[in-house]
Amino acid sequence: MAAPSARLALPEVKLGVVPGSGGTQRLPRLIGIGPAAGIVGLGEMFDAAEALRLGVIDGIAEDAVAAALALTPPPRPRLSQAPNPEPAPDAVAAARAAAARRHRRQAAPEAAIRLVEETATTGFAAGLDAERARFDALRITPEARALRHVFFAERVARRALDTQGEAPVNTAVVVGGGLMGAGIAFALRRAGIAVALVETGGEAAARAEATLARLADEAVGRGKATRAEAEGFLAGMGYHIGMATLPPAEIAIEAVFEDMGLKQRVLAELEAALPADAVLATNTSYMDIRQIGQGLRDPARLIGLHFFSPAHVMPLVEVIRTGISAPAAVRRGFALALQMDKMPVLARVCEGFIGNRILASLRDAAELLTMQGATPWDIDAAMEWFGMPLGPFATQDLSGLEIGLARRRRLHGTGPGDTSAAIGHLVAAGRTGRKAGRGWYDYGRDGRRTPSAETADILAAEAHRLGHPRLALTRDEIARRLIARMTEEGRAILAEGIADRPEDIDLVMIHGYGFPREKGGLMWHAHNSPAG
Repeated sequence: MAAPSARLALPEVKLGVVPGSGGTQRLPRLIGIGPAAGIVGLGEMFDAAEALRLGVIDGIAEDAVAAALALTPPPRPRLSQAPNPEPAPDAVAAARAAAARRHRRQAAPEAAIRLVEETATTGFAAGLDAERARFDALRITPEARALRHVFFAERVARRALDTQGEAPVNTAVVVGGGLMGAGIAFALRRAGIAVALVETGGEAAARAEATLARLADEAVGRGKATRAEAEGFLAGMGYHIGMATLPPAEIAIEAVFEDMGLKQRVLAELEAALPADAVLATNTSYMDIRQIGQGLRDPARLIGLHFFSPAHVMPLVEVIRTGISAPAAVRRGFALALQMDKMPVLARVCEGFIGNRILASLRDAAELLTMQGATPWDIDAAMEWFGMPLGPFATQDLSGLEIGLARRRRLHGTGPGDTSAAIGHLVAAGRTGRKAGRGWYDYGRDGRRTPSAETADILAAEAHRLGHPRLALTRDEIARRLIARMTEEGRAILAEGIADRPEDIDLVMIHGYGFPREKGGLMWHAHNSPAG
């Protein structure tokens, strides 16, 4: 029996091991090999209703203990004495595919699924022995050590601030209904928070409303919400033209374009429109929050809440405290991230904070390698081989080359030795990224990327102009050079006090950029890898 609020799982694969105490042997004998393979291979939680549907439990009751004691079910054999379950090859194959997508290149999910699969032909005692042997072999691997490190780092990060006395946020304002603002608004609504979304005109507000409706439809399509829940999310949205009619709110998040003057004006208007105790937050990715808040009467109200795109999907939020951010404001922003079921990581102000500063160092180093003989597709292949979901050039094509070019020129200007000249030539040629059908790569109608001869010619010409030596770099050398450059930036971030702990950098890179979890994060990998 289980209470309605109960959640169940066999989550051991997330720690790099297989379920113990007979978990891989009892569960398939209880519910069948197919469902059991899916449960142990993913390691995900499921609720009491799903447990009842699967047959993991016999019933649901508010007082589960009393209900269990009152049960008089018909006798059934102990699971250790139950017959072998029937094979389920198609379901096992589906479980393997799902686990490979969710836990890329990790060993434990396959080991757990195989143990479940073998229950069709292996006796219970022999299965227990096999389970124990595989558990013992896995728990001492670098992968399991890294996954345990991440598990404890996440627990510590969620407790970095004491938010026990913090009341839940009930009302919020989001300014800007583009993809980022709409994603933030949708994530707020899923957390049960009423949202007032502000746009500049009726047409923009209609576009924002359509974007929210699309996000709701996608949530239903992915099984993340029922149709009734999605309609409830949309019903809690309010749309406003300007800020004259804003209701009171406990926090406001601006998600407008990365323009200093615009952000300053928006925050000043929010300060005037909202109660004095409302927290003001900026979602800037790179800008100096202290400068953004210069026009406020009370800049201590201002914090950074850097969501990652798409904000309704990505779990990371960098909670940025300026030198004068009020502790209560930081605490509310941190508690809001927890309320939204996000992973909050505290950071201080610098260009790009933690994650984007490291990403910028990766991009700069990758562009330099293109001047030294490596192609963008060589570099992306090396980083994807290392375990990143996308290489730096494919990622830049997604965001747009003109954004990276503007940042480079804003920070460094241009000069005869500046490698951003190549990216400038690409942008001038209309190669601005995937949205244009061509950037570092060419893109077909199906969106598939292919190496570009035009890009290769532009890079070769720039390398010749700059006189860089042409090197023959292996995949391993490329990956090691780029990871080393990212690690160097991470160490600088620690030394400057931007991040409090190396574990915070690990979490930012895992949850914000897809750094392979089984490698423990950037700083853990650097410290524990043979080349570290």
